[in-house]
Amino acid sequence: MKAIAFAQRLLRDLKEKDVASLAAADRQEIGDAINGALQKLHDLSPPHAREADGSVLLAAPLAVIVELAAGSAEFTGYTAGNEQLHCTIRIEGDPVDNRITGANSLLHPYGGATGPRTAMIYHDAALIPEPFAEIISRPRVLETRRVLEAYRVPGPAWEERGVSEPREYRVEANAVNHSSPAPAVLRVDPMPDRSYRLEMRVALAPARISFTDLLSGIRELPLREEHVEAYLLPIARGLLCHSTLWRNAEMRPAVLAAASQAEAAYAVLAPKTQATPCNRVGSPVGY
Repeated sequence: MKAIAFAQRLLRDLKEKDVASLAAADRQEIGDAINGALQKLHDLSPPHAREADGSVLLAAPLAVIVELAAGSAEFTGYTAGNEQLHCTIRIEGDPVDNRITGANSLLHPYGGATGPRTAMIYHDAALIPEPFAEIISRPRVLETRRVLEAYRVPGPAWEERGVSEPREYRVEANAVNHSSPAPAVLRVDPMPDRSYRLEMRVALAPARISFTDLLSGIRELPLREEHVEAYLLPIARGLLCHSTLWRNAEMRPAVLAAASQAEAAYAVLAPKTQATPCNRVGSPVGY
């Protein structure tokens, strides 16, 4: 079902009767109700409904020329992209490896002499995009089939790290209040000597519809069709019934009760597995 069609269903309880005629604030209120309902169902859904395959690219090392000043954590002459954030940068004249934290910023002040310097960027880190809520399997290198091990050495920094095929990995928190483009970073060791692709199983965060999805008529609801009327619709109505757009105040208690019943039913009735497990009856070994 299209998001705009679902929004039109919600309008049956409201004073307005057409999504296109809604004011921007009213349309946002409907979008919030839909997203809130999707998030509730996501949290109640079984694990298999949130799992998918994920892929991360680790690019080959890149040589660049940067202009630095002694004691400064800023550089010019090159602009780093999001794919290089948190990656290790080894700068000529500085005995300690540094990290890129912004388009033109470093984690640590530069420890060498002022001037242009050759630097090597190693793509040992990759932002985990927000749809990925959690990595739930060990990453596998597609090119060699190597399954990475968890880091054995804790801590945010290493001395003179090697450069070769990655063998270990870890996930580092990346605080959102630090204005980061992603809430977590995948880091590998040793630092990649060439381009590698990693494959892993991931748990996905709740899908969302945007403000424009309620007008475009293109976006499909990120939910199974058979769960729309029985679960999503009553929960979204329950979230929307306190809106100033709500037409009949006397219906609110019944709508809230229906929303609670839908949440409870979904938690119980949503399939917990995708296939019936195979069971065998037999005698223990030795009997």
